[in-house]
Amino acid sequence: MKKNNTNLVGNSAHQNLKVLVPRLFSGLQINPVNASFPELVQEISLILVTGAVLPNVRVINNNKKLVRTNIYLAVIGSAGSGKSQMELIKWVLTPLEDKFSTLPQLTSEKTHPPRMVFVPVDTSRQRLYQHVESNDQTGVNMMYNSEMNTALRSFTDSTNGYREEVRQALEHESWFHSTKGNNDSLRIDEPFLSIGLAGTNDQAQKILERENGTLSRFLVIFNNTPDLTIQEEFEDDQLESDEEDIKKLYVQYGQYFLELWEFYSENSLHVGFSKEQKKDLEEFKATYKESMVKEFGVVAEGLVHRHMLFVRKIGGALTAAKIFESDQKDIKDKCHCDSKAFELALSYATISISFVQEFLRGSNESNMSLEDKELLNTLSSTFTTKQLRDQIEKVRPDAQSSSLTKMASRKLQYWRNQRLVQKVKTGEYQKLTGKV
Repeated sequence: MKKNNTNLVGNSAHQNLKVLVPRLFSGLQINPVNASFPELVQEISLILVTGAVLPNVRVINNNKKLVRTNIYLAVIGSAGSGKSQMELIKWVLTPLEDKFSTLPQLTSEKTHPPRMVFVPVDTSRQRLYQHVESNDQTGVNMMYNSEMNTALRSFTDSTNGYREEVRQALEHESWFHSTKGNNDSLRIDEPFLSIGLAGTNDQAQKILERENGTLSRFLVIFNNTPDLTIQEEFEDDQLESDEEDIKKLYVQYGQYFLELWEFYSENSLHVGFSKEQKKDLEEFKATYKESMVKEFGVVAEGLVHRHMLFVRKIGGALTAAKIFESDQKDIKDKCHCDSKAFELALSYATISISFVQEFLRGSNESNMSLEDKELLNTLSSTFTTKQLRDQIEKVRPDAQSSSLTKMASRKLQYWRNQRLVQKVKTGEYQKLTGKV
């Protein structure tokens, strides 16, 4: 496996993308003052969008299940760091959003919203179901917000929050929701979401919790140092002019994504991986799993495994884009991941892992969610797994039995890792701390 580091983010990665998919990336303008972080945000955001608009493209995940190329992206940075480059998502999807507004409704339910590309972050669990249900498998479900605090409210609300659904949608685990007091229920068998969130480190520490598996589902781009150089070098009027030029460029990209969606609405593609690529993935796991588990506990296993999944999803998305740009009339429904696409995907996963490590080193148990603090404090000094599960059910009364069990297991795993509880015997635990 070729060694990668964050320096790969610069011009070399950009040039490789220009060679792989020139129509998409050749016009991308890089700020010469601080190329690395803004460039990476731009590139990964465009890759996020690419994976989101491929309705009939599938890759094989780590469990040999076919999944879509949707990914979750968290851009974390202080003011002036360049995280605002993520706003391109809004502009490049405008033509596709306009297209969706002309398509016929897929459900006759009056309660359901019209077909749309963007799923609001500030919504309820039930409304989220309705948005996703309004799109069939050829739809696009993009959840984007530049303020993580908005997502935090929606994720964590004990009554209408949908954090569990977000975790499930990355690999299309079934959603099921029933409302107490009536016969209303919703079920979606293969939900899918693409998510792009931007925010500060403080915001991210609250929403990207490692103990419940949320962090492991996000590709992370992290820069907590303000880019003072940009602020000092450019006058406000120049920045406004540059912004207008960028918007025009992104609108041009929008036509690309509309055509890409139309192409893969009519053509299907399954992207597999060669023996050498699978070997590289295993080397990736061997490189990071042991060291990260040693430093951050067993929750790091999920982080490494899902970054392997990101390699597959990004590699598949870039391969599909390359085929689209090649103007091949007779598309094969199966192919191996393009070697350059795989190399780039592996680079991005490596970069994200390094950012995750930096992000985790800035966190501690005091950043445990308020919900989990309250949960731990409600438990007796000695408690059983059943008592824990019962307390979780009080907070999440609509959760399925299997989901409650998973949540209890994740919390116990994290608390043990943080030396907050210890196992007494099978099914029984003892708290090692007072009130948290």
